[in-house]
Order: sequence, then structure tokens, then C-alpha cells
Amino acid sequence: MLSDKMRSVARDVGLTIAPYQSELGFTAVHEHDGRHLVFVLNTGEWMIYQAADVVLRASGSGPESFVAALREYFYLPADIVPDAAA
Repeated sequence: MLSDKMRSVARDVGLTIAPYQSELGFTAVHEHDGRHLVFVLNTGEWMIYQAADVVLRASGSGPESFVAALREYFYLPADIVPDAAA
């Protein structure tokens, strides 16, 4: 499933997946830097919000654009990108 691949990418960059089950997708946050919230729908659509005032910072669809946005807002080790976006 597409959202499972994106969930794996989120974990690989150090995000913590919120501990609840949803048929719609998942929510993630970086525990040591709570500036942004990440929402991913099972359809592959994703959004990154600034946590303090819930301002949409980035959105898109699919793993490739998700990885690019994560790189902009979170530390993303270079070795994760080729495997995650493949």
C-alpha cells in the first residue's frame, strides 16, 4: 500500500507516527523538534503543517514529492532518499 511506503519513509527520517489507527492515513511528528506535523492519506496525498499556528507549509501526492518536502523541513540522510523514492 502506498501509505505504508510513505510511513516507512517517515520513520526513516526520524518521525514518530502518532499511536492511533486510522483508515484514512497517519499523522507523524518529530519528537525533538515539534515545529511541524505531517499528515499522510492512504491515497498518497500528504501535507506538512507548521505546528504552532497550523499553517500549511507543503503538500503533494506520492512518495517522490513527499521525500523532497521532508528534505526541506527535516534532516534527511542522503542514503534514505534513493531507496525511499524508488
